[in-house]
Amino acid sequence: MTATTMMSTLAAGLARAGICVLGFAYPGYKTFKVLKGGDVLAQREWLKYWCVLGLAAVLSLLTDLLVGTFLPGYGLLKLGIVVALVSPTIRGYARVWAVVEPHLAAQEGAIDGAVARAMDATASARSTGAARASAAMAQGRAAAVRQAEGVKKRAAAGRGGGVAAPKSGATM
Repeated sequence: MTATTMMSTLAAGLARAGICVLGFAYPGYKTFKVLKGGDVLAQREWLKYWCVLGLAAVLSLLTDLLVGTFLPGYGLLKLGIVVALVSPTIRGYARVWAVVEPHLAAQEGAIDGAVARAMDATASARSTGAARASAAMAQGRAAAVRQAEGVKKRAAAGRGGGVAAPKSGATM
């Protein structure tokens, strides 16, 4: 491994750790404190942050594939974006929310419909899967009972079917 590769790997790892701490752990604790305190306006602000962070996470799935492997320092760029989002002075989440919220509001009905259809499909698949699993278990139990009955019949036939047990002291 070359020194450049090692530095790149180290930088990417530190960026991921920074994103976890600054993007999730710190906001998670601040959200806990706000929920505990009951400040509704502060709660709304943290909910906006989490919505924007969720959007950033989904976008990151795409950008990681398209750009992440080609752009040196990509992890550090992502860390910088998270710092801008969570920073109380920059309040990047509020700026992104101001752009995103009208589009979400306009598409709310379509999104709700898509979520409802996905939930219905999931419930249907779960129900079908459970029914198939129950049928397979019942077939397995029936096969095990048939096999056990066959073993019992063979054992009973072996005891009373004219096969004599060797006498003690007899040689074979």
